[in-house]
Amino acid sequence: MTGYESWRRRTLLAEEAIFWIFCGLMAVSHVRNMAVFSIATLPYFIALKSRIVWVPETRVARRFIGIFFAVSVYGLCVLAALGIFERVRRFSSFVIRQKEIPLEWILKQQFPAQAFDFIKHEPELIKIRAYVDWGGGGYAQWRAGEDGLALFWDGRYLFIELLKQAVRMADTKKRWNNFLKAWKIGLVVRAVPQADDYYPHAQNRPNGGRETFMRTKTALFYDSDEWALIWWDATSVVFVRRRAVSPGLLTSHEYKIRAPVDFYKVGFAVKTGKLTVDEVENEMLRNIREAGPNFLNTHFLELARSR
Repeated sequence: MTGYESWRRRTLLAEEAIFWIFCGLMAVSHVRNMAVFSIATLPYFIALKSRIVWVPETRVARRFIGIFFAVSVYGLCVLAALGIFERVRRFSSFVIRQKEIPLEWILKQQFPAQAFDFIKHEPELIKIRAYVDWGGGGYAQWRAGEDGLALFWDGRYLFIELLKQAVRMADTKKRWNNFLKAWKIGLVVRAVPQADDYYPHAQNRPNGGRETFMRTKTALFYDSDEWALIWWDATSVVFVRRRAVSPGLLTSHEYKIRAPVDFYKVGFAVKTGKLTVDEVENEMLRNIREAGPNFLNTHFLELARSR
């Protein structure tokens, strides 16, 4: 029974009405829902055309009715197609703009590809529940889900309430770490902080007084007492909770110099001699061997050698 027949017979079919209301509300709740729920209503539009018993006598009226239904059906198909491709529009346009740049390079710049190359080769890390940036969960699941990675979230709608909770808890270091402990998070994969992630942070000096550095929440919230930096490249950083892995893994992989998340403080330590040339050189050369040359490791290598 179609909406038209329901109207013509002056009767309301509850099941049909509920279905239409549900699809309508879900379609307008978010733009990405429009494609899904428009497709769901297509059978009703098709049935509406096939079940109409009243046909106008004039040729113009019949043509108008035919055009109306054709536009409705094909319009919904176009809407569905646009909805499907909306999710890849930005990435596709980026690839087109890059022309001859290899896809492998694009993936490494946009996603934590090298970080997951590293994680997948460390059996200890795969067993740990992992937190990734909100937009990177799908990629993480694709890269390591079949290997057994326990992923905290992946950015779908069913995690929205959890996202709201995370935003509320991210106002202080203590609340954020309590949040991670409550959810048993032991592995963190995050994007390398950018310039606009830095803000002035005042702290006490060991010998008295206060000093101010431009620092990031990543550097402050994942302090070295609790978290070890075990990987970094041009795109991402990987932290692991110290007690979640063996001492041997930390000995083999930990970076003592947190160059990718604490740029200004590390730079100050290099310039003032708090970090020796050998310390900086060894870690930057190691990172170049493991992750390839990038702005950070070459910058600090040159800074140390210039002293």
